[in-house]
Amino acid sequence: MRLALVVIFLVVWGLGLFALHSRWQEKQRLRLAEHTSVVATTYRASIAMFHLTTETFIRQVVQRPDVLETFARGLRGTEAQRSQARGELYRRLAAAYADLDQHGVHQLHFHSSESHSFLRFHAPDKFGDALSEIRPSVGMVNRDRQAIFGFEIGRFGLGFRYLYPLLYQEQHLGSVETGVTFRAISEAMARIDPGREYLLTLRRDLVERKVFSDQRKLYIDSPVHADFLIEDPSLKIPGAPRPAIPVLRQLNEQLRRHAEVQSGMLAGASFSLALSHANDDWAVSFVPAENISGENVAYLVAYSHFPVVAELRREYYASFVLLSLVLAGLAGLSWRLLGAHRTLRRDARQLQAITETIADGLYVMEHGGQISLVNPAFENILGYRADEIVGRVGHDLFHVHDGGRELPQADCPIIQATQKGASYHGEELFRHKNGQLLTVELDCQPLNLPDGTAGSVTAFRDISERKAAQLRLLESDRIKGEFIATASHELRTPLTVIQGYLELLLTNEELSADQVHEIETVVYDKALALERIVEDLLDVSRIEAGRPIHLDYNEVDMVREISTIVAQFRKESPRHRFALRLPEQPVVLSIDKFKIVQVLENLLNNAVKFSPPDTEIRLSGEQVGDRFELRISDQGIGILPEDQAHIFDKFHRVDNSDTAVGGFGLGLYLAKRIVEAHAGELQVESELGQGATFTLSLPLPDAS
Repeated sequence: MRLALVVIFLVVWGLGLFALHSRWQEKQRLRLAEHTSVVATTYRASIAMFHLTTETFIRQVVQRPDVLETFARGLRGTEAQRSQARGELYRRLAAAYADLDQHGVHQLHFHSSESHSFLRFHAPDKFGDALSEIRPSVGMVNRDRQAIFGFEIGRFGLGFRYLYPLLYQEQHLGSVETGVTFRAISEAMARIDPGREYLLTLRRDLVERKVFSDQRKLYIDSPVHADFLIEDPSLKIPGAPRPAIPVLRQLNEQLRRHAEVQSGMLAGASFSLALSHANDDWAVSFVPAENISGENVAYLVAYSHFPVVAELRREYYASFVLLSLVLAGLAGLSWRLLGAHRTLRRDARQLQAITETIADGLYVMEHGGQISLVNPAFENILGYRADEIVGRVGHDLFHVHDGGRELPQADCPIIQATQKGASYHGEELFRHKNGQLLTVELDCQPLNLPDGTAGSVTAFRDISERKAAQLRLLESDRIKGEFIATASHELRTPLTVIQGYLELLLTNEELSADQVHEIETVVYDKALALERIVEDLLDVSRIEAGRPIHLDYNEVDMVREISTIVAQFRKESPRHRFALRLPEQPVVLSIDKFKIVQVLENLLNNAVKFSPPDTEIRLSGEQVGDRFELRISDQGIGILPEDQAHIFDKFHRVDNSDTAVGGFGLGLYLAKRIVEAHAGELQVESELGQGATFTLSLPLPDAS
């Protein structure tokens, strides 16, 4: 019998350890999956940002008639004329290319419609080579005549390529591409999600097959996998990656020996794993990078501190120790129950000691519902002393139901279950001695009492804080969901307009040059609108992450700046009148000019947007004490009182039948935060149908 008891407890102990270990590993797996998702999302966002930059460059600089005419002349001419055209193109675009290079875009490359290299700005002495086999993307853009972008390895190395077809006088000339280095992408990712280090590792076979032989010396063996290469960080060339910090070199040695890394990278899987070095825990994420054809050609490796591993490890060891102690105590108790009466009494005292040391509250209830035993944790959780609770009916004293309802004891589900000899597990409401309602998680087991009646023993723990945290998490998820849905909707709108105008521009043969110019202007304005939305979203994410708004202070004459902005709005909104009343003398403030101009333009845009044509928008500024106040008043539809209370909230949209006013809900939110970062104030006053007045107050330089 005693041998069977030992075997049973060893099996239970082993199953318990297995369950604890599985739970630990599952929690760690979920946290690592979050890292993988964050890195992949940040990677896509960074590529999209450069896509917007290069698209604007192509439309403003490359697709000018003079540039396209020079390119067309070079394609049609003799070899000497081609050489002359290359020189003209290089001179025309050299300054713009240099500026583009400063923003991380290090490649500008023209191709003929037959997919031959015409002019490489980064290597103007190399041209004429066929690209269709080594660079499938060039053949695709010339064949389909649609813009494409993605990661690709070419003769001069790797890059994130953005390719666009070029048309001139209804003739397809060829294509043009820009390229962004991984260093630029990784720096953009660091701005979006600080705290990570990045490594780009490339498939060895693709690099050795595609790049020029004299370019292969720019690559060295990957520190994480033998079948991959990396750009040599020791070379002092533009766009070269930064050398890895010492701790990453140590982590890479572990990764190169890690079986999951070796098999996962060959399989093209996305995954993250946890590593430890020098008492520090790290999460290393692997995200495959696909080329234009959808083929995995490289891996983005991201390194970040992973302190949650230590927390999960401590939780596991604590649970392991607690399980071992409880099972050891129960095993000893059961062992002694097989002995004499003296052993039974000693075991009972040990059981009481265990009961008093566990963190969960515990009580024993007799058949009539009277409490016969409580442990110290019960007293700590519910505030009752043992002498105040023992002998009284627990259901009437501290057990309540959903919403604080009172139920007869006979209808209590716990009583009903235990009287039938069944266990009960769930969440219930207990009332503290001071009247506060606590949410508890309890496990109730039936108990056969010495007098032959049925009672129960219940263990419970206070989970009120956990439930509150869950509610906050759900609310946070809801807000994030609304944020993503709203942002996606607003981002699609300008993109749809851009695509529509582009299709019109490319298909309508009857458009005049002025109409083409008008369409291009509309497309450009929509691109700028999308860029501002993306910038607003990034600013909001920084604020939500708890990072302060960065301000670049400089001395600005507000009178001159406001006059300049109003003059611009008078040109752009000729159907509105602008009345301006400002001090005659300059009012110089120490502010971040770019951000305050952003606030003023947002307020004026709202005034124009929500005011009927041929109405007046008034701006008046004056010094009030130690502050400069600017009031912007319109004669628009006004704002309901209930909307005024939330007008500066994030994602708040004023949208009803009376006002029919919508909005993305970020402009005023960011304006409020920018002004407050300057120690200023932004307020609104409005009556429905009587317009609105926004008051911007900023401190003077000598204000305390």
